[in-house]
Amino acid sequence: MGIRIMLLGIAAILAGIALSISNIFAFAGGVAGLLLSIAGIFVRDNNRAEK
Repeated sequence: MGIRIMLLGIAAILAGIALSISNIFAFAGGVAGLLLSIAGIFVRDNNRAEK
């Protein structure tokens, strides 16, 4: 879970940079990336190694 939170923080920083640019494509990309990273937190991880 720690890696997912770290990736969410990176996505939030990048979205903040993209939203500060006055370009519709940067705005749409920043919002889409942030939404995808938030959705990625709630997706269950099925690729864990068996212990």
